[in-house]
Amino acid sequence: MACLAFGLLPALAITGNDLAQAARRDSALFNGRIQASKLRGVLMSAQVAVSLVLLITSALIIDATRRADSVEIGYPVQQIIDLRHPSADADLRRHIGQVPGVLNTTAVANAPLYGSTFRTPMRVDGRAEQLALHRVDERYFDVLSIPPLLGRSFRHDEAEHGANVAVISQATARLLWPDASPLGRSIHVLDANGEGTPRRVEVIGVVRDVVSGMLMQGVDRSAVYLPGALGQDGVSELVVRVDPSRIDATRRALAAACLDHGSRQPCTPWTLAEMTRVYRLPLVVASTLAASLGAIALLISAAGLFGVVRFQVAARTREIGVRMALGANSKNVLWLVLRQALHHIRSGVVLGMLASLALSGVLASQIGLARAFPVIGYAGVPLLLLAVTLVATALPALRATRIEATEALREG
Repeated sequence: MACLAFGLLPALAITGNDLAQAARRDSALFNGRIQASKLRGVLMSAQVAVSLVLLITSALIIDATRRADSVEIGYPVQQIIDLRHPSADADLRRHIGQVPGVLNTTAVANAPLYGSTFRTPMRVDGRAEQLALHRVDERYFDVLSIPPLLGRSFRHDEAEHGANVAVISQATARLLWPDASPLGRSIHVLDANGEGTPRRVEVIGVVRDVVSGMLMQGVDRSAVYLPGALGQDGVSELVVRVDPSRIDATRRALAAACLDHGSRQPCTPWTLAEMTRVYRLPLVVASTLAASLGAIALLISAAGLFGVVRFQVAARTREIGVRMALGANSKNVLWLVLRQALHHIRSGVVLGMLASLALSGVLASQIGLARAFPVIGYAGVPLLLLAVTLVATALPALRATRIEATEALREG
């Protein structure tokens, strides 16, 4: 469609009644409704803007991918296995606890690193807050090696009866009580719609910040842990800590143990380390795709700018000859040609930067590891684009400086 549209454009331009005007090198198109030079300038600016957006986007995603490799998750992902059983219960928990290589088990509502962490409406000291909520049993912090930094973790009876106590993360403590101890403070938890009678819980402990949701979201910005037992309040997933020296054999034994269980439903034991690789893959694919598209757009922009500037030089041959005959030197001619091209490049860079700022903000809100203003994107990419476009426009501009005044005056 693009080839058809731009192929027909020159043909349509000469279908008007004024053939003399259509025959000029830089005439208006469609009976004067569109100025050809302005249209070329718009296309040049658009090419530069699109190239800039694609390249900055690829730089942002590449930066997020690099940060994903170095993010501190907060627990030993190589030793933690999510059992992924569709109907885990107390019998299955006892059964897998006897598997050789299993060190400990914990029950959670949502296994760490699986899916996004959803925020729940809460009230703290009269303020409305949206905080991530996790329901875990009393073994959760031991299995994941997340010891309390302040206070304590849950007891067995508190998890069994769903006591009105809570453990919060460091980030949550800083958010809610930046200048005071959070121990003994109250949080009122509402339902998902923010309605109903709020449940008042007392903070009994603080743990360090970890990554609970998708890896690309980064470290939890908030986390409130409430106690629960397997089969209560959505606590239905079993997470297992295993001996790292027997990881492969233990995984096979866990899969067999699920089939030996009374329900004979299979499970899919995955280490959390494998989940980090799964989450990293979309970032790698996206960054590779964005970088490839950006490079193609950059090459197209360079070729387009070269062609447009070369055409402009040819169209202004007589003008350049007159200027040189009147005493203009090569530097004057070079600047004359580059100035017009740089005007369109500058417009494209401004438009591309504005579009990139808006897009970066959206990506950063969706990808926690993405920085909205990576230095390599907003400093390196415009410089690269400027260098490429200058080379593309300088080549025909240099050709203009070699035009003989006497030959140029014969044209037209």
